[in-house]
Formats: sequence, structure tokens, C-alpha cells
Amino acid sequence: MSRLQSEVARLYQLGQYEDALTSAESAHALAVRLFGTAPHPALGSTLNNLALLHRVHRQDYPRAAELYDQAREIYRQSVGEQHASYLTCLSNLGLTWRSMGRLQQARATFQRIVDQHQQQQANAGANKNGDASSSAAAASPSSASTSLPLAQSQLNLAGVLREIGGAPEVDEAIRLFQSALRIVLRKYGEEHPLVATILNNLALTYKSTGDFASALPLYHRAVGIRSRNLPPAHPDTIVALNNLAECLRAMGEGDKAKAIQQKMIDMVDASE
Repeated sequence: MSRLQSEVARLYQLGQYEDALTSAESAHALAVRLFGTAPHPALGSTLNNLALLHRVHRQDYPRAAELYDQAREIYRQSVGEQHASYLTCLSNLGLTWRSMGRLQQARATFQRIVDQHQQQQANAGANKNGDASSSAAAASPSSASTSLPLAQSQLNLAGVLREIGGAPEVDEAIRLFQSALRIVLRKYGEEHPLVATILNNLALTYKSTGDFASALPLYHRAVGIRSRNLPPAHPDTIVALNNLAECLRAMGEGDKAKAIQQKMIDMVDASE
């Protein structure tokens, strides 16, 4: 079982998705022979892998949602709703709802995950300090690693809220992006690529509201992080520069935007 699961992961990482799907189907068939209808976590794992390949490779979102839901129920029965495997599977289901355009279902799913991680973090702080109301402990750097799942769930929820639109949803998306950014900065520091990604998403959200003054410095920070830590003309750096240029253009700074886009062209040309 473990050998087949490792093979699925290896083929997936190599981009050999059809072969990975074949191996995933074999792993699932073996799990069914071993465990039958018993809600064993290994059976949930094989279903989760199958669902991933249907979602990412074949983009068969209805089938992926069906498989994720089966895996979720197995995890619920075998390890419980607070277990990381259950929450990861639930998050994958939320991503599938989002890909299908079922934004309200995705929103409810990600909100549930955020609430669960917040409760777990509060419980961890209470167990450590004997005081559930100790917000200082929950915000300390030592708790940052346990907060990373919370940050990821906040990012997922924020992305859906921004896509739904509307003032309350966008305001909540900004709050969630800011909260996730604080967690990731405590864990990784300013130069981590995830920091640049969050800054870019937060800037995009501000830009969607017309708040260019808040968006612009965030775009500059994202460009700086990617420029300092990635090779010249890296696609992520080009995207960050283009987002900065589009923000400047929206602000009426067409000459500055044009200069940045010319810089992008020069960078790409120099790398060829």
C-alpha cells in the first residue's frame, strides 16, 4: 500500500498524471481489498489522491467532489473532524467547489475550516498556559508553526470572498489576508515567497475597491521580495511587475506603468 502511494506521489511530481492516476486506482483497489467497507484512514487517503488527479489533471470537478466527499466521510469516522487529514480533505473539497463556481458552498466549507483551526489554536494556548483567554500566548512566535494551517484556511476563504464580491465580503477578505500575512511573517520572515503571494493578493483586493493608495506599496513589497530572491525574468517576478504596472495605470500613472512594462520586456529578452 505504502509503495503504491509513494509511486502515485512520485509520478504526480514528475507531471506524469495519467500514470499517476493508474497507480492511484490500483492503490484504491488494494485498499478496498484490505479494508472492505471499514472506514480506515488508508482508504480515505487513496480516495483523496484519486480526487486530486481528477481535479487537477482531468478537471473533472464533479467526480473529484464525489471522491473528496467519500474520503471526508471516511476520515470523519476513522480519525474525527479535528484531525489534519479530515481538514485537508475538506479544504480540497472547498477548492473543488470553487473551481465549479459554487462559491457559497466553498465559502461555507472554508469558514468551517477557519473556525476549526481557530478553536484548535485557542485550545492549544489554553493547555499551554492554563488560561484560554491568553491572547498573547496565541500570538507568540512559538505558536506560529501551529498557526500555519489557520493561515492557509484564511487565504482560501479570503480568495472566495473576494471572488463573491460585495462590500462586506471584500472587507472580510482584507481582514483575513492581513491575519494570514501576520502569521506567515512570524513563521518565515519578510523574504519568503508566500509573503509575496499574500501581499499580491491583498493588493489586488484593495485595487478592486479602488483603494490604490493601499494597494501600491503592497505591490512594491511583492516585487521587491521576488526580485531579491528569484532569478531574473522569473515568471513570478514578471507577474508581480505587471500587477504593479497595472495599478499605476489605474492611478493615471501611464508613463510609470509603461516604463515598468518595458523593464519586463528587457528582462525577458536578456534571459533568452
